Amino acid sequence: MNTHMNKFVVNASPIISLCAIDRIDILLHQADVLIITEGVRDEITAHPDKTDPAIKWISELPLFHVVTVDLRIAAWDLGKGESEVLSYCINNEGHIAVIDDLAARKCAAAFGTKAIGTISLILTAKKLNIIPSVKPILVLLRNNGFRIKDELFATCLKIAKED
Repeated sequence: MNTHMNKFVVNASPIISLCAIDRIDILLHQADVLIITEGVRDEITAHPDKTDPAIKWISELPLFHVVTVDLRIAAWDLGKGESEVLSYCINNEGHIAVIDDLAARKCAAAFGTKAIGTISLILTAKKLNIIPSVKPILVLLRNNGFRIKDELFATCLKIAKED
């Protein structure tokens, strides 16, 4: 019996990116527990275009976690959302930070907290047969402003056996 649960604490970027391409299901299918902090909600809803798909999606959620930023995380001078996500993870064992920001991922590593990003979610989605191919998803992300270096793009295709 598999007792492993994916308890994700998600930052704004993965939500915004996946909502922009109408593929938030990639996140939802992989999360057994999904935690979104108030700071992350506030970052998303601050977008000036109130028709943004991420605002619509997040406004339909019933509950947000209030998180006090841990002083050890505050010292890293990250954004509010990243700080809340990582504070939650370091104080609640077994939770995974879903975060794209490189500095935040380095912070997670420094505290021994597992962190994954949007691209990891996409690669795992293919492994789990949630999506048939990563390439069209990566292209959609790029076309919507998500920065993926050519080398990383090629590596993703190789990992997914689509090269």
